[in-house]
Amino acid sequence: MRHAFDADHIAAIDNTTRKLMADGHRPMSVGFWFSLGHSTIVFVLCVLLAIGLINLVVLRQILGAFRGMRAESSTRQNSMRSSPTVACWSGPSGGPPAP
Repeated sequence: MRHAFDADHIAAIDNTTRKLMADGHRPMSVGFWFSLGHSTIVFVLCVLLAIGLINLVVLRQILGAFRGMRAESSTRQNSMRSSPTVACWSGPSGGPPAP
């Protein structure tokens, strides 16, 4: 509730009221329209922030899954790389090659 009495809000409503009175209009609902517009902007920004946070969480999960896939893939590649080397350098019993 304290936010409603900020100086910039009061000044905006007061300036609009004074302008309408100077032009000969009756400023009956200036505060209502200001509060309606202000709350709409705040609500839309909160929805956009929530959507952004949800997308960030989903993106983090996707990247986490990709990182896990990548680590698994590199482990497989490393084991496949070492297999032919071991086969070339080991003898029939698994020890060093026979002279």
